[in-house]
Amino acid sequence: MRTGPGFLAFVLAAAVASLASPALATTDTLVTDQWYTATYEGAGSPLTGLPFSDARHGPLLGGGFADSIDAPTGNSWTITLSTAGTLTVADVGDSAYNLPGTGDQYQLFDNGVAMTPAASPFHKPGQNPGQAGLALGLTSTPGSADDFFYDDINASLGDSNFSSGTFALSAGTHVITGVFVGTVAFGDVAFIVEPAAAPEPAGWMLMTSGVGAIGAGLRARRRRYVAA
Repeated sequence: MRTGPGFLAFVLAAAVASLASPALATTDTLVTDQWYTATYEGAGSPLTGLPFSDARHGPLLGGGFADSIDAPTGNSWTITLSTAGTLTVADVGDSAYNLPGTGDQYQLFDNGVAMTPAASPFHKPGQNPGQAGLALGLTSTPGSADDFFYDDINASLGDSNFSSGTFALSAGTHVITGVFVGTVAFGDVAFIVEPAAAPEPAGWMLMTSGVGAIGAGLRARRRRYVAA
């Protein structure tokens, strides 16, 4: 093993460099299966992670419900997924802040590109899937009534007067941003990222039986071919 003065100097320089340039850490600010609450002020304003009012009773992918927490501070949030997933967004609190017909609606972007609508991941007992998302990353067009649910996420998802929507996420890193496109002065919105659901046991059985049937068919064809 080389141990001369030059080698020792090289080792020392490498150690100093490692202290000056630490390994890159993850920049993720979101986790999956966790509801977050953000706020906004006025038409065209960004969705912002500031302490406002946490919402409650949000559906979860595996079933059941949980309360939200404040979204991390800032106007964008990063998450890395190892598989495809979804982003679900819901207006919460008051559907129109005592201004019937004005509506609270949002536009979502993924890495600066308007998001694409996807199917809701929430279909467990008691869970409301929410309204269908629209093109250009827009949540649903809210109804005209002014409803109030005390920041109940699941109730908001089940009421067409509240704007909501689910959007597709591919595997990889996503920087999520959003803007408010309504007309009220201020309000809050809840959102959650969910990974793609694993097939239910019945689905696995169906897939397994299907593969088995294909294999049996191929073996039968081979036997007929050999016999011929």
